[in-house]
Amino acid sequence: MGEKGAAKPTTPEDKDTMIDVTGESVDVSDTQVQKIIAENVNMSMSFASQINASEIQLSQSAAAEIKTQQSSLNGAVVVNLETETLEASGSAFFVAQAETINLKDSQAAVVYAQNVGMSNAQSGLIVAQELSATTVRSGVLLASQVNGDVETLIDTPRALIIGITSGTLIGLILFFLQALARRKR
Repeated sequence: MGEKGAAKPTTPEDKDTMIDVTGESVDVSDTQVQKIIAENVNMSMSFASQINASEIQLSQSAAAEIKTQQSSLNGAVVVNLETETLEASGSAFFVAQAETINLKDSQAAVVYAQNVGMSNAQSGLIVAQELSATTVRSGVLLASQVNGDVETLIDTPRALIIGITSGTLIGLILFFLQALARRKR
């Protein structure tokens, strides 16, 4: 079922049925939708399984998958986000992939971008060409250039050392196991 323009709030009788919304400019409020396809999407207090748009603004909303050119999120939760430019505040992501990402007071499991700006943010993994940070915590950081305060468990040099060390140890263990197997024959 498709609707043009603004989505209507779900009513008790159609609560289990999510709609598809298409249009030039789509405003969604207090609604659950299956799929949104539009040029501009403005979503508030809503959930969407999939959004495909040129520009989106999410406020206090959630989405499973977003593909867009520009995104502005405030208090949003997104599982998978692919965009050219991301501006987010007070939001959470599982995977955020973009050309440029700016996160403030946000969390992300994985951040993958050319240029990343983070302030008071946390991430499990950051992969970036350049990272500008203010009070950032990351489990693993792989970046060519880092400017600012980042607390990491594993950064690029440590990841290289861990890779070389673990590869060498695994190689030695396999070598000794093969030598023991030959000896028993």
